[in-house]
Amino acid sequence: MTSRSSFRPEVRRALPVILALKFAGNIASRMLFPFLPAITKGTGLSEQAMGVIVFGRDLTGLAATEIGRRTVTFGNRRSMLLGASGLCAGLFLAALGPVGIVIGLIVFGFGRVTMQIGIQSWIGDEVPFERRARASGLIETTWAAAAFIGIPVTGVLIEAFGWRAAFLLPAVLCLLTVTALLRNESLRSSGGPAQPHLNLPASATPKVQWTTNMRATILTPAILQGAAIFLFFGHGFWLEDTYDFDASAIGFAVVAVGAAELVASLGSSAITDRIGKRVSILAGTMIMTLGTVALGLVDRPPLVIGLGLLVVIFFGFEFAIVSTIPLIAELSPNARAHLIGYAVGTTTVAKALAGLASGFLFGWNGFGALIVASVIASVSAFALTLTAIHEPRIVMDQH
Repeated sequence: MTSRSSFRPEVRRALPVILALKFAGNIASRMLFPFLPAITKGTGLSEQAMGVIVFGRDLTGLAATEIGRRTVTFGNRRSMLLGASGLCAGLFLAALGPVGIVIGLIVFGFGRVTMQIGIQSWIGDEVPFERRARASGLIETTWAAAAFIGIPVTGVLIEAFGWRAAFLLPAVLCLLTVTALLRNESLRSSGGPAQPHLNLPASATPKVQWTTNMRATILTPAILQGAAIFLFFGHGFWLEDTYDFDASAIGFAVVAVGAAELVASLGSSAITDRIGKRVSILAGTMIMTLGTVALGLVDRPPLVIGLGLLVVIFFGFEFAIVSTIPLIAELSPNARAHLIGYAVGTTTVAKALAGLASGFLFGWNGFGALIVASVIASVSAFALTLTAIHEPRIVMDQH
């Protein structure tokens, strides 16, 4: 296994700030669904209304292609800084009340898209392809850490101080990361051995030369994210209805999911570069699909089995989705941020549509309808990966 010391010194110095930024953003991203019962009760908003609000938040992904095109010229660090600032502003607004949630989550959505493009483009620019899954997997452990640490803490704070704590905790963390981002010297320059920085006017930005492989590689994680959103939306209600969990108990239950995601991210970091990105996507998607089918077939399972199936599902999802990141970043090296913008935009729009549909599906037939929708989406992602995705051939370098 390639050791962490194989990363260049500048990358090693920048990684802690990137990890902190992703951690804060991921708490904000994933706390919404587990605590929907508490947020809807506290604000008076219905599940359907929250589905529409989440749709609006994720619809900001439509701006991702333009943000990606701009990132090619103005740099990854600025993208991260603008994104983190948007996260802060949006979360503080959301804590003000129902109107604040509508406006704040839209602002948050723009910030999250900008931050994601900056970080993924930074990975592509700074880390060669044959080591990129290691870096991506390490950074994506923050998604699991958000469940492992952030969600339980948020649950306790909601029980003590009310629903606003769900937004205020990540808002404060985002504010701290903006300060760290401004002070980190290693992020002031953009471009490493994998991709020199392109100091070009916007009109001269390299354009993506589309292929079937590119389209499939971008569409697959979008479909997978949609499949996951169906389950994310409903699993808090499912835990409350099936096991009579309150917000604090739901927060601690998500620790088990976070542990599975942590193993998946570390596993992707350790083995995806070896076995191949495409094989990893297929394996993770199959695990996710089988786990979701099993959850749908077992009616009101014992707690150990119910949580165990959630663990299996989100392990498979995280392993698959993390494995797509290094692949996307290599498909158009001369227009990397632009292509990543397309990928982030497609994914966030898919999440928006899934979030909107989730509210209505849940109102129509509960968690069972969401499981059926998730299975259909994950099977589609598996078929697309199997038939249309292949990896670029990369000559190993010594960086």
